[in-house]
Amino acid sequence: MLAATLGTVPALASPASAAAGPVTISVQATPNPVATGQAVAYTVTVSNVGSGTASNVTMTDALNGVGTGQSTTPVMTSSVGNCTYSSPQVTCTAASLGAGQVWSVTITGAVTAAAGSTLSDTAAVSGSESSSTFSASATTTDKVSPSIAPGFAQTKLAGGLKKPIAIAFAPNGDIYIAEQAGTILIYRNGAILPTPVITLNVFNVGETGLLGIALDPNFATNGYLYASYTVPVTTSAGPNQPYAQLSRFTVVNGVASPASEKVLYRGNQVQLPDGSSGSYDHAGNDLKVGPDGKLCGALGTTYPQSAMGRR
Repeated sequence: MLAATLGTVPALASPASAAAGPVTISVQATPNPVATGQAVAYTVTVSNVGSGTASNVTMTDALNGVGTGQSTTPVMTSSVGNCTYSSPQVTCTAASLGAGQVWSVTITGAVTAAAGSTLSDTAAVSGSESSSTFSASATTTDKVSPSIAPGFAQTKLAGGLKKPIAIAFAPNGDIYIAEQAGTILIYRNGAILPTPVITLNVFNVGETGLLGIALDPNFATNGYLYASYTVPVTTSAGPNQPYAQLSRFTVVNGVASPASEKVLYRGNQVQLPDGSSGSYDHAGNDLKVGPDGKLCGALGTTYPQSAMGRR
């Protein structure tokens, strides 16, 4: 979806606590209010206020109105034990909590609830202490505010796009839209044109692919469209070795022929997966035309390269 948005400034939420017992629990939401699509963090605090050791302690939290964002799981940190996620519930376990020990768990996800609604999050804890079982729960609420500031309006321009990642505005009012998998489309007079400008052959794994487009300052007369994307190249190291590439295409009547491609720059080192996750992240490759009419390109942190230079 293409839209104009402006976020609100969040505040902190007050924690909610359970009734007194051998083990107590509280949960706090940050920020509050929160906007749709914004990250919200639930901090759950479990305290052993009894005189003995609590064993087989389990904490659960069902994430209502909160998703995982770009990951397959929410971000979870735990001061003791470990946490697992099976949508929509987070389950954390600790073998034992000594008298006076505090267990802190933070769960961060993306808000999927609609503006104007109220998030209600309940965390529960159970276990045993001094040969008796215990259970406690706590609930906190978080208001989902509009994602735009007062005085602004949000209007949906287009839907059904597949990972739209960059846009460029043509002098005639057309909006050029780049999809990460390599397709460039035109939005005109309230609709996406059925014929793509061009579909590029890109290496699209993780955060690579078609990542930047820009139109020449003289686009109305020369039709130059610049695209920064990751190309699959066969090298001595093997097939599909991804390199960053900056190319120029010539658009005629809303269509660019692949034969019009002029390669302006290709990276001098292969993009490599992130060492910790094995995913192709932080490729960068954004494009912008500056006020001086020069084309500027950004590089990410996945791999070192020389500067992309100027047009």
